[in-house]
Amino acid sequence: MRAGWIPWLLTAAAVSLVAGSLRAQNNGAAGFTYGDLKEVTLQGKLVSLGDEMARKYGARTAGGAAEKQWGLALPEGQLYSFLDNDNFRKLTAGSPANHPVEVRARQFPRSMLLEVLSFKPVPAEAVKRRFYCRTCDIYTDDWGPCVCCGKEMEPVGAKQ
Repeated sequence: MRAGWIPWLLTAAAVSLVAGSLRAQNNGAAGFTYGDLKEVTLQGKLVSLGDEMARKYGARTAGGAAEKQWGLALPEGQLYSFLDNDNFRKLTAGSPANHPVEVRARQFPRSMLLEVLSFKPVPAEAVKRRFYCRTCDIYTDDWGPCVCCGKEMEPVGAKQ
């Protein structure tokens, strides 16, 4: 009866060693990804995230902070934040707030976080959209909650 347990114990020990080895290789190892990184090209405006959230939603932020948190506001309303790297610092140093830019970046899985690879200015018309509230039948050029009912505005295309 004891001899029947030996192959089972050896198999369990081998599986345990392999699993432990794989865990040790993947924990904190460079190049290990959790999902797929995507390379994206996005056009939007460089915005101060604190100022944008205060303006649109009444968020309480430490106004006038020396180090602002910068983000990319897309015309359709999405807001992306940036990983701090050399290209990000060049972008924020050379582009004033609300300046339209095209950013080529890596987007990290399950996030709205971008690692800037390159950027260039774009014409203001490239990032303009119209928005519509079905409830109130209101059009606007500014994404965010409807000024009348507070519901999310829907993008309806490029500004004419």
